[in-house]
Amino acid sequence: MTRYPIRDARPEDAEAISAVHEASREALYRGRLPDEIVDVLSPEERLQRWNEWLSDPDVATVVGEEDGRIVGFSTVRAAVDPDLDASTVAEMPTLYVHPAYWRRGWGTVLCGEIERRSAQQGFALLTLWVMEMNERARAFYVASGFEEDGAEKLAEAPDPIALKALRYRKELV
Repeated sequence: MTRYPIRDARPEDAEAISAVHEASREALYRGRLPDEIVDVLSPEERLQRWNEWLSDPDVATVVGEEDGRIVGFSTVRAAVDPDLDASTVAEMPTLYVHPAYWRRGWGTVLCGEIERRSAQQGFALLTLWVMEMNERARAFYVASGFEEDGAEKLAEAPDPIALKALRYRKELV
């Protein structure tokens, strides 16, 4: 058994993935953002979203397991930003690790697997969006070789708050 077993997600993983996603968001944002933003999706809505993503052939999801439990996940798809060429640019829309497993190498392993798969599929560039206020994730991505590319967007949130996200990129070939 490898130290960091990674596998393709299956539809029956939706509940476990949703739970990791929720726990990570709680740890990152509860107390830093208004509750109405943190609670933007109910657990049922989040589970429904994961059921949809796991059945979407255009989105690949990988999970990391420890002791038979999903402890992290990441997704990849062709880039959806209109200023990018989806035939050569991939996007990693999610990378989350359960807070109980932070700083154990899972983020690095999951990110590396997405990079490897993207390169194997012929993508030359991998992008991602991260909230400006998420200093922890931004530092992780920089340490992983990603760079800000200057693109920004505002995530609409309950009035009057708008959250800024920054786009990062990494050359794959």
